[in-house]
Amino acid sequence: MEQTKIMNRRRNLMMVSGAFIIFFTGFPHVWSIYQPYVMEQAGWSQGQASMCFYLALAAFVFGNIIGGRMQDRGNPRKVLWYGGYLFSGGILFSAFLITPSPIFFYITYGIMQGFGQGMVYTTIISTAQKWFRDRPGFASGVIVTANGLCGFFLAPISRRLLADGGPKLALLLIGLAIAAAWLAGCLLFAAPEQQGAEAEMDEAGGAGSAAEMKAAGGAEPAAKMGAAYGQEPGTQRQYASGEMIRTKKFYYLLFTMLFGLLSYFLVSPVSQSYQISLGIPEAAAVSAVMFGSVMNAGMRLALPTLADRIGRVPCIRAVLLMAAAAMAVLGTARSYGATAAVIVIYGCYGGIMGSFPAFTSSIFGIRHMGENYGYVMLGIVIATFAAPGITGILTGNGYGMRTVFLMGVGFAVLAFVCLTLLERELKMEKRAGTGEELQKAE
Repeated sequence: MEQTKIMNRRRNLMMVSGAFIIFFTGFPHVWSIYQPYVMEQAGWSQGQASMCFYLALAAFVFGNIIGGRMQDRGNPRKVLWYGGYLFSGGILFSAFLITPSPIFFYITYGIMQGFGQGMVYTTIISTAQKWFRDRPGFASGVIVTANGLCGFFLAPISRRLLADGGPKLALLLIGLAIAAAWLAGCLLFAAPEQQGAEAEMDEAGGAGSAAEMKAAGGAEPAAKMGAAYGQEPGTQRQYASGEMIRTKKFYYLLFTMLFGLLSYFLVSPVSQSYQISLGIPEAAAVSAVMFGSVMNAGMRLALPTLADRIGRVPCIRAVLLMAAAAMAVLGTARSYGATAAVIVIYGCYGGIMGSFPAFTSSIFGIRHMGENYGYVMLGIVIATFAAPGITGILTGNGYGMRTVFLMGVGFAVLAFVCLTLLERELKMEKRAGTGEELQKAE
């Protein structure tokens, strides 16, 4: 009993400290607030300033891949230390590099910050799932919810700091806050011991016997899932990244994320201006983005937690149908229907981002989850760079934003198709595995 209390206390402390650090990894998403101030001070063009966001996002994904490999093979706490140093250091250094040439700012704010964030992000999500093997969706949901809340809280704080002291002061103070969160979080961070960790998690989490879980580290309980795809904890295959990328499942999963997120990236940059162009008051357009941020954060926690009970495929399928419907409304609505659709799209983005960490580990195992999820997140990078290209091509050829949004319907449908193919592949694998077990039994 005492050991159970200690284990519960350790994993809860890890969750709190991890969420505190992860909160600040959403900082690049408020770059649009900093951008005009930096452009004015440094004399950059719109394209030069926008590159800061794209570099940070690309570096974030590669930080997930490299950091995931390091923590999967070594000491997660050490990876967290390295990542936090790059993350906070990149922002602090960038405060002194707002100069006419953006090169050094790209290195610090873009590459250092993004890469460090990725190392921190993958380490905390992977460790949280290992602590909460009985509720991996809930664990990853709490973590990514903290990430989603960053913009909601830091946006008004950043506006005030920028108005009072400019970008240098704002970056310095935010950088110091990130450094403090990183150092405090590292003191409470702990990974479960490899030996016997599974049994300890069952006891601490009240999961019961190992038979109640259909896959170690993330697959859904079979009785509640309806169509289980996993295996017993001792037999689920733990894919290394090299093995994973040679499977059809990986590409179906990657393209489900890619096409599923394109709707959000098509809408997000123009959500306010498009509503205003329809005659919607500016206050309502701004409120839609704020409510959308709340919806984003709420779905990051609610959907993966629900998926622990009813299955990840049904939950993601519902999100993709919602995204298709919302994009159809955006492409046809001429009033407040567009405002409601924007809020829904933000929620769909949160649902996908919240669900995919546990979905990845449920398919490919938890042992190499850090690096594996980094590769799956390449879908985010592709979607981020593809969305403005698609918008530019369509608008450059005389089509309006309505056409762009109706294209988003098609992308959501493509994501639905990829998810269906993935589900079929998992079912075929499950049947093949069951047949092998029967042959062995005979």
